[in-house]
Amino acid sequence: METEKRQIKRQKRGRKETDKETNKEIKVERVKETDKETAKETEKETARETEKETAKETAKETAKETAKETEKETDKETGKRE
Repeated sequence: METEKRQIKRQKRGRKETDKETNKEIKVERVKETDKETAKETEKETARETEKETAKETAKETAKETAKETEKETDKETGKRE
């Protein structure tokens, strides 16, 4: 009887240790998945910011070119009138 109780206790201890190891592995996997998701989100945000900056720069350049062309046309018209 007592030997059976001891065996049962040993088995329970063994299960607990196995469960602890399994839980650690699960936690590590969750952390890895979270890190991957975070990296993806960061990458997306960086891409969005880069696109915004590029769009702003393009808009500025376009505005400058348009202003120059308008100025040239205005100068031509003014020159013709004088």
